[in-house]
Amino acid sequence: KLGSRRIAGFNAEGYRAEDTEGIVDVLIANDPSLTYGRMVGAASSMKGMRGAMPDAYPVGMLMASETTDKKSGDKTRMTVTSVDPRANVHVDMSKYPKLGASK
Repeated sequence: KLGSRRIAGFNAEGYRAEDTEGIVDVLIANDPSLTYGRMVGAASSMKGMRGAMPDAYPVGMLMASETTDKKSGDKTRMTVTSVDPRANVHVDMSKYPKLGASK
């Protein structure tokens, strides 16, 4: 755990994952008005995701991330700037392969 921060009006908890190739810091909001956490929970029940997520994996909406490549030192940053939990948005996922589906 990295501590907490307020992003786009939501409290977010920080977490770090690290391996030999890089470091990933994420800030996750676990607010009931953000339904993304339910999608992550649903994905973890799929055959291809079973055992892939550690028990301590944070559930919620990704609010910010920073990825550092240890070899090159390159960094990638993303931060949510605003959230409208009532927005009527639909994303057509039909063109994307399903998780766990063979290629």
